[in-house]
Amino acid sequence: FAGGLAAASVLTLGLIALTRLSTVWFEGVSGLSPALAAFATTPIRILVIFPALGVLLSFQWGILVKKRHTVPVTAATIIEVLGIGITLWVAIDVLDLVGATAGAVALLIGRVGGNLTLLWPCFRALKPAVGTPTAEGQ
Repeated sequence: FAGGLAAASVLTLGLIALTRLSTVWFEGVSGLSPALAAFATTPIRILVIFPALGVLLSFQWGILVKKRHTVPVTAATIIEVLGIGITLWVAIDVLDLVGATAGAVALLIGRVGGNLTLLWPCFRALKPAVGTPTAEGQ
């Protein structure tokens, strides 16, 4: 289910963000002026993969909570917040990016950091313990 949800959400956002449907969405549905619609296009394109990363994060949290191993969830949240803050600072102060674009980049990098932080704990949580019978061994 998570894989399907991630794919559907990325495809839907990608269809809007990467085609002329972005003009329909931003100007027609959202009521933005053409200048603001053009301004919003770059950040939304940066965030096309973001829904899939959110689904992955929820899936990772679910695995760890089910296994009662929640310390990595806290660590991943800290990594994500620090990643957003540091990236936002660098993007605005050092790279002189526009705020919305810097924010999109920061959100993406922070979320990737959170997801990466949970990869190994999830792998360990899903790996059967040594000596534990598996479905094939029962």
